[in-house]
Order: sequence, then structure tokens, then C-alpha cells
Amino acid sequence: MEESVEVLNRVGINSQEASALIVVTQHYDTLQSIGEETNSNLILLPNSPQAGSDMLNNMVASFTASNQIGEAMKSQTTKKKGSRRTDDEE
Repeated sequence: MEESVEVLNRVGINSQEASALIVVTQHYDTLQSIGEETNSNLILLPNSPQAGSDMLNNMVASFTASNQIGEAMKSQTTKKKGSRRTDDEE
């Protein structure tokens, strides 16, 4: 890592920018290797003070949307069954 920072310093990138670039590069390398592995069970979660709250809000929104979609699908299925019975009775 020190070598990488030194190389980047030589081309005019300061140590803080070099470190940030290395972290971003490592992050994308990790994502790429996860994507290449078909049996991976690794989950990357954001790590910041706000991340927990954001994840909770997203989960609640997802569950709410899922329930609404499920209820709409049940309603459509019930309507279809009801219209079939009416057709069969005629």
C-alpha cells in the first residue's frame, strides 16, 4: 500500500487522495471477485452512522410494497375466480 501511495504521489496525487483511490479500487475489486464466484454467500453492508437507519427504512418500505402487491394479486385472483363461476353458471 505504501508503494501505491508513493507511485501516486509521484504523479501529483496527495496521500489522502491516494488512500481514497486505493480504498475505492479495493472495493470494486472485491465486488468483482464476489460476482465471479457463483456460490458466494457474502453480503456487503454499508458502514456509517446513518446506514442502520437507512437500511431499516428501506426494509420497511420493501415489506410494505410487497404486502400491497400480494394483496392486489389476491384480489385479482379472487375476481377471476368469481367471474369464472358466473360464466360457468350461465
